[in-house]
Amino acid sequence: MLKQTKQTNRQTHLQQSQLTRNSMSIEDLSVVYEKYRKAFHQNTNTSLEYRLQRLKQLHSTILEYKTDLAVALDYDFGSRSMTETYLLEIGQTLEHLKYTIKNLKKWMKPIPREVPLHLQPGKAMLIPQPKGIIGIISPWNYPILLSLTPLITAIAAGNTALIKVSEYVPQTNNCLEKIIKKALDNKCACIIQGDETVADAFSALPFDHLFFTGSTRIGKKVMEKAARNLTPVTLELGGKSPVIIGKNYNIQKAAKKIALGKCLNAGQTCIAPDYILCPREIVNELREALADSFYTMYPTQAENDDYTAIISQSHFNRLQKLLQDAIEKGADVHSLSSDTDFCSTSKIPLTLLTNTTDNMNIMQEEIFGPLLPIIPIDSMSEALNYIQTRPHPLALYLMSDNPKTHDLVIKNTHSGGICINDVLTHVAVHSLPFGGIRHSGIGRYHGKEGFYELSHLKSVFKRGKINPASFITPPWNEKINILIQKLFL
Repeated sequence: MLKQTKQTNRQTHLQQSQLTRNSMSIEDLSVVYEKYRKAFHQNTNTSLEYRLQRLKQLHSTILEYKTDLAVALDYDFGSRSMTETYLLEIGQTLEHLKYTIKNLKKWMKPIPREVPLHLQPGKAMLIPQPKGIIGIISPWNYPILLSLTPLITAIAAGNTALIKVSEYVPQTNNCLEKIIKKALDNKCACIIQGDETVADAFSALPFDHLFFTGSTRIGKKVMEKAARNLTPVTLELGGKSPVIIGKNYNIQKAAKKIALGKCLNAGQTCIAPDYILCPREIVNELREALADSFYTMYPTQAENDDYTAIISQSHFNRLQKLLQDAIEKGADVHSLSSDTDFCSTSKIPLTLLTNTTDNMNIMQEEIFGPLLPIIPIDSMSEALNYIQTRPHPLALYLMSDNPKTHDLVIKNTHSGGICINDVLTHVAVHSLPFGGIRHSGIGRYHGKEGFYELSHLKSVFKRGKINPASFITPPWNEKINILIQKLFL
């Protein structure tokens, strides 16, 4: 019944949609930029009521288009579970909206700061102020969540925004464009569609802040272009997020969590487990447990609507090349497949790798797909050393029931975030800021910290009517010198 409903929804959506990419020219991009720059300057300090009204309207419009969004994304991917889209994208976007609406009044208040004794009486504070026009570059892997979440924060902070969406998901982009036009006035936000040429021109615009989600390689290019305008950036990147399995942790529990985290969206997630550091004596048992978990979730794969396809042929080929390179260099590959025809569906089953080495490409770059190396370790110190000698990941996962092990890993590793005894779920804690460190990202969003990220925290000092230090002026004399010695030296 669900499959039949999905097919009906898809047919209806395709009949109502243009199967084209509504690409914007570079000339039109410049015109749109100037329009939204002017719009911001005409209303540089929007009220709490104004911001809340737009956020609430966005919430209701997303709900109205939720089926269209899920169907469009299924079409763009070739196969993307609608339930998965509701859970991971639309649901999380709505939760982020609700959390922002609930807390916005508190976030907008001035932040008091301490005034030193020699400057009293007086008041010091930070006042959150809109930055201006925010550029948002969103990726294809979670195009709803990663387009709308930074937009929500930008609107909450009182900014206008232009959103450059990925050309890989044109139907989803068209749906997002309808939502933005209906929910927000034409002075608040705009969807920009186009290829890499448009993306390059977008990055070069003199935004007041540029927010990018994508690969480290492209993030460096975006940052370079932004630097020419001295535009501050938030870079949400990725990296190789490890899972450490601690001694005596339940293997079946670990396998179930890891398999789910790796297989959601077919591993095309910036915080998906990238490799496992596992006690040597349980490697084979872990392999079997991962296989059991995978087959339980996906008894079949190639024609299973619950299992997501790889987004494009080029990404499918990239994963196959990673696999082939590993095989040629001596890795053992364990494909968890009960089907044979994957090429026609652009799906890849969960594939485990053992006997990997550092000279393999799969151990040097973010996998971004359902390939999962298992690396044997003989001690926790070996696991920590392995992580410490590599670029800082966006996420780190630890499976352990030992609080001392928790503290050891937290204090002796660097990562954007750490999630203990689960995977992925830390990103759903909307009060926690989300972001990377060094190669996995710059800056943070979500929650109060995200609001501050897209705000200018203006320092304000108000001097009281009485100014005890008013007599400290030239010409200097002995009394003033004595006072300065006592106050400061």
